Amino acid sequence: MIIRNFSLVGKAIVVRNGKFLLLRKSKNELEATKINKHVKWDLPGGAIQFFEKNTDGLHREIREETGLTCNIIKPIGVYDAIKSHIHMTVITYLCEATSNAEVSLSYEHDEYHWLSPEEIKSFDMPSWLKRYFEIAIKEYSDMKLLDNMKNKTE
Repeated sequence: MIIRNFSLVGKAIVVRNGKFLLLRKSKNELEATKINKHVKWDLPGGAIQFFEKNTDGLHREIREETGLTCNIIKPIGVYDAIKSHIHMTVITYLCEATSNAEVSLSYEHDEYHWLSPEEIKSFDMPSWLKRYFEIAIKEYSDMKLLDNMKNKTE
């Protein structure tokens, strides 16, 4: 078996009160990142450690990078980033913040925004990132609609 630099990464689209969290990478993080060095916008998350469950690692990364706790709702995308020096498999999850705590950024990020679905449409971010937000918005809206329908029938 050939082992090279492989990494499993969990990322989170976090929703709270109908708004979605977007982070901006710090200058040091932009220089240190292994892929997308030119992309300043980011989602909470990062590399899953060996012997760590993907969802446990995602909870850890969200807490480390934002100070938030979340419920993981469901995966909404899988992406392979394959470069000459690394292969990363990134699983992006829709998550819901479990409290109204303030965001407390780690050194990896220097700015954050809670964006409404309308603000996401006009926000200057890469199209692939905007697509993930669009998927998350639809999934979350559908989930809330189902919850409302279920509550009305009970």
